[in-house]
Order: sequence, then C-alpha cells, then structure tokens
Amino acid sequence: MLHRNRGGSFLVSVLLGAGMMGMFLFMTYYFQGTLQYSPLRSGIAYLPFSLALIVTAMVASSVLPKVGPRAMMSVGGLLATAGMIWLTQLRIDSSYLTLMLPALVIMAVGMALVFVPLGNTSLTGVDNHDAGVASAMVNTTQQIGGSLGVALLNTVFTTATTSYITENGPASAALGAVHGYNVAFTVSAVLLAASTVLTFLLIRNTRQNTVRDGESDEATALAPVHVG
Repeated sequence: MLHRNRGGSFLVSVLLGAGMMGMFLFMTYYFQGTLQYSPLRSGIAYLPFSLALIVTAMVASSVLPKVGPRAMMSVGGLLATAGMIWLTQLRIDSSYLTLMLPALVIMAVGMALVFVPLGNTSLTGVDNHDAGVASAMVNTTQQIGGSLGVALLNTVFTTATTSYITENGPASAALGAVHGYNVAFTVSAVLLAASTVLTFLLIRNTRQNTVRDGESDEATALAPVHVG
C-alpha cells in the first residue's frame, strides 16, 4: 500500500517541478526578450536565487528535527507561492532590484524549506534496500512535473499573448508578451499553492527508526524528525 508521506511527497514534487520550471522559463524569456539582458547577465540575475537556496537549505537541515517536515514544508510552500504571486506584477520596464530580486529570494527560501524535508518524507517506511529507488523517485517526479509544467505553461503563455495582441493590435506585441508572462506566473502560483495544500493534508511528522549505513546522500541522511 502506498505510504501517506511517500505518496504525498511525490505528488508535491510533481507540482513543485511544474510551478518552478515555469518560473525559470519565463523569467529567462523576460530577461533576454523584454529587458534585453545578455545570457551572461541573465545567469548572474539568478545568482541570488541560488545563494538564498543554499543558505536556507543549510539552516533548514538543522531546524528540521525540531519542527518536523509538515510545518517546514507548509511554510516553504506558502513563501514560494507568495514569491510567484509577486512576479505577476511584472511590467515591460520592471526594476530588477525592487521587484524581481525580492521575489526570487522569497521563492528560493520557500523552495529550500520544502526540498530539505521532502527528501526525508519520501523515504518514510522504506527498507534499506529500497532507499535508492525511493530517493530516485523524488528526482523523477520533479522532472515529470517540470516537463508537464513547461508544456502547460507554454500553452497558457501563447494563448494569453495571442489574445492580447489580437485585441490590441500588432504594435502591442511587447506588452502582450509581458501579459503572457504574468498569466503564466499566475498559473504557476496556483500549482505551488496546490502543492502547499497537499503538504498540509497529506504530510505527517514521522520518526525514522532505522539509520541507513553508508549513505552519502544528504536527503536520505537527515536526522530523525520530531514527532509532532
């Protein structure tokens, strides 16, 4: 029978992958297509996201045993959703420092708070010889979610942009693209919000009774979490 925490973790992972891949795709389009950033400058613009993700993950690993996965993942999901909603305010000349940077940092903090416990909850009740397969399932579900998310959000973006240009004329193409990004970000926020709801409903704090010997993967080597 599918374990509640494992099943919930995989469902959350699919929705997170779908929502986050949409953000990276359309923010890159916005950086390079609308703001005319070079590929190098676009990459640099994502560095605060990576830094915030790494720092938060380090802190979250030490806090996880005290608060448990459910609370941490729920708060993380809310933050990620809030960051995505923030991005729906994009304009054709939005400021990176005042709009995009705060949104990226908030999302990074939220995603780290979800991903750190996710590796733990996805292994709940798994025997040692099945731990590798269960751990790989997290990556697989994220990839599946990302693929489905890109397909879905590209369709949403194309439809919204085409409708805007049809209503306002060819001269509004640049504005239409930004409108399409905002609509896609709105759908991404819905996906992240759905993952947060699933987290709250399905994930339960559990105690891992077995310490896996010889595992180097941080996700599978997290300390037992507190039973709430």
